[in-house]
Amino acid sequence: MVDYSVNGSVAVLMVNNPPVNALSHAVRVGLKTGIERGAKDSRVRSIVIIGKGQTFPAGADIREFGKPSKEPWLTAVGNLIETCSEPVVAAIHGTCLGGGLEIALFSHYRIAVSSARVGFPEVTLGLLPGAGGTQRLSRLTGLPVAMEMISSGRHVPAKKAKEYGIIDEIVSGDLLKTALKFAQEVQSRPFKDRCLRYKIVPNADRVEEYASAAMMQVKKKYKGFEAPVTCVQAVRSSAELSYEEGMKRERDLFLQLGQSGQSKAQQYAFFAERAVSKWQMPGGSYKTAKPLPVRSTAVIGGGTMGSGIAVCLLSAGLPVYLLEQNEKVRHIPSLNTCVSTGAQPKGKYCNKPNKVLYD
Repeated sequence: MVDYSVNGSVAVLMVNNPPVNALSHAVRVGLKTGIERGAKDSRVRSIVIIGKGQTFPAGADIREFGKPSKEPWLTAVGNLIETCSEPVVAAIHGTCLGGGLEIALFSHYRIAVSSARVGFPEVTLGLLPGAGGTQRLSRLTGLPVAMEMISSGRHVPAKKAKEYGIIDEIVSGDLLKTALKFAQEVQSRPFKDRCLRYKIVPNADRVEEYASAAMMQVKKKYKGFEAPVTCVQAVRSSAELSYEEGMKRERDLFLQLGQSGQSKAQQYAFFAERAVSKWQMPGGSYKTAKPLPVRSTAVIGGGTMGSGIAVCLLSAGLPVYLLEQNEKVRHIPSLNTCVSTGAQPKGKYCNKPNKVLYD
């Protein structure tokens, strides 16, 4: 899953787990073994991590969701990268997401092609980055950007990522050749000060101001969702706690979200959508299946919007069941008009205390 090779004085760890080089257990083992091997190899003075095919690692392996996690954990692999005796360069193309971006943030240098995108999409599954993403990103970008990126799950283009400080250099041409050259150049530079765990979060004294603004935004934009709020809390801890304490706080919040009903529901919806797109049976699939005719429709709520939807359905010649409990907000006139003008000539109108029925 991770191919090891040496080019001159540079070790190359090429992640090979198509289609998106997901960070499966086998990939984590391969990265751990590769870093340890490179550190012991007398020929090696720097290491490149790169993805084979269409992308840098694009996050966790969804095939392992719901299964007991196996060592090495991603955090342990990352710590091995960060404490490596030789500088590690992440060479990014495609989509560097989730755990993939965390691997890049553990690396000492990050270069990317202009078409690359980075981000933390965990929030869309009701989760947050669980291998240091909330503690490391803010040390590069500052609190406002980290809070917004992680709570929204937004994918950031390489150019903007460089402006934020996430990417050190945008490169062109063959990525592997460019990465090898870059890795040779950094061999003579001191790099321990590039370990993010030792960096101070910029403007940490303004954490209350930034967190309050971010919290107001996410509560308005993602009303009712727990994960965006918790993401802001996790990033906030990077400015208020030591790195080690912040990592523990991140882990606690990650586990809290993972056990929540919302996260389970969001993950169920995610996998259900994927399953539907792949559904098939002998003699048929979602691509060849024919839709059944619509024989009746129902609208819950007969206010302005509900009655308008009912009118549209009636105009299309469909039977409508419209339910509205509040007599005062029921907009029956619009439905009467629809019937009287012949939009639903075969319809039968029945005005009862709790519903309007077209049959």
